[in-house]
Amino acid sequence: ESKLFAQAAEDFRAKLDDPAFRGAIFFGVCRGKASEGLDFSDRAGRAVIVTGIPFAMKTDPQVRIKKEVLDDECRKRRGEGR
Repeated sequence: ESKLFAQAAEDFRAKLDDPAFRGAIFFGVCRGKASEGLDFSDRAGRAVIVTGIPFAMKTDPQVRIKKEVLDDECRKRRGEGR
């Protein structure tokens, strides 16, 4: 997987240097390989857009209760032959 990431970063830089292209977009995942140690300076980093879905921890009491309720409903439906 590290080789794939290195290749993606290399392809990104190549597109930036190729006059046939007007630019390039590099997608990464927060807390992934692209989150630390890369230098996107000058035209390699003209804008940054960060999106995320704030998932609660599975140990959160509300998440545990919701999971228990949904699991119970599922078991009941299976018992009814639905």
